[in-house]
Amino acid sequence: MRRFVGIVLAFATTLCAIARPDPAALLAELREARDTQRQANPIAAYADIDATIAAQASDYLAGLNPAELPLTEAADWAALYTLAGDHAAARELLGRRLAADPAGVEFSTRLDFLLASARLRDGETLYRELMRMPIPAGRAATLGSHFGGSFHHSVMNARGPEACLAIIARIREAMPEGPFENDEVRKSHGWALRQLAATEAFYLAAIDRRAEAVAVLDHALETLDADIFRRDGLQGDRQRYLLLDQPAPDLIVDRVHGEFTGWEDLRGKVVLLEFTAHWCHACHKAIPGLLALEAELADRDFVIVAVTTYYGFFGSQGQRTRDLPRETEFALMPAMLEQQGVTWPMVYTERESLRAYGVTGIPQFMVIDQQGIIRTLDTGYSEDKMDRLREVIVGLLDKH
Repeated sequence: MRRFVGIVLAFATTLCAIARPDPAALLAELREARDTQRQANPIAAYADIDATIAAQASDYLAGLNPAELPLTEAADWAALYTLAGDHAAARELLGRRLAADPAGVEFSTRLDFLLASARLRDGETLYRELMRMPIPAGRAATLGSHFGGSFHHSVMNARGPEACLAIIARIREAMPEGPFENDEVRKSHGWALRQLAATEAFYLAAIDRRAEAVAVLDHALETLDADIFRRDGLQGDRQRYLLLDQPAPDLIVDRVHGEFTGWEDLRGKVVLLEFTAHWCHACHKAIPGLLALEAELADRDFVIVAVTTYYGFFGSQGQRTRDLPRETEFALMPAMLEQQGVTWPMVYTERESLRAYGVTGIPQFMVIDQQGIIRTLDTGYSEDKMDRLREVIVGLLDKH
């Protein structure tokens, strides 16, 4: 009887193994399909392509329980859950893998766990893991790039600027000084240092240590190799920190969609200044949040002002030659604004004004108080950033 039960259990296990698909094969299939479709379609279609791939991944995963999946396949199953948009399930799997063998787990599994936590905006978990995990010298640049690129937003919301500064110090301490095995490694190392310097300066400025923030940027500009990607962008960061708590510089106004006559006429109002562009995907992603903020504060002294410049193309027009006349580029903008529901003014300026405001990446946001003083700034888009900007804006409004 015992032998019969053993045979039945073994047969059932075999059936389950047969019934359960190979996650590595499914992952390869979905990634190949996504890459093929992206190559055949414009960037504007990527969101729809990703949604289709996510739906297919969800179909593959239907009926499976993440808690019952084998830990030997945790990385591949987690990647499938990530494609499906189920970041909680992905992290559960990776967390089980980490707990089962904390010392033996690969760095890539730890990184995937951190990425899942970041997608869940779980800054507390990110902070705890980043402060205790071993950081191999050969992977410190990878971790530095991720922390400086996205992880810090959630850590900031959970623990504040000092926690971000502590993690930066820990990652930087683990980074090797060189020489590096090849030029690619040298550049990736330099990029990580660039990201860490920019992020460290941001949080130093956030706690009113602006002189130290500028010193961090000066050191990076002096020591980073000249060919490091976006090294010169640190000059713009430096300019922005010098602008904090200073009057907003004058804008060179060439043309305007809507109404804008200068900062003097906006005294008494809190202004969210956004530097943007018609081609900027992240800028477009920020618009729903801006519309919600405008609606929320519609009965208060708050306005949004968008600023852009000329790029010599609009959509497919002039994209190859970049010689689209300014008048044509300007005239094409209202249709896009109407489609997006944007009602705030769009100011066209010269690049001289962009340099004066330290614009090196977009979207760039600045909050200007009722007296025309720049109170905070940020570059790039995320929901966490929009939440922080809202807190500053509401705080200024509540003081009056």
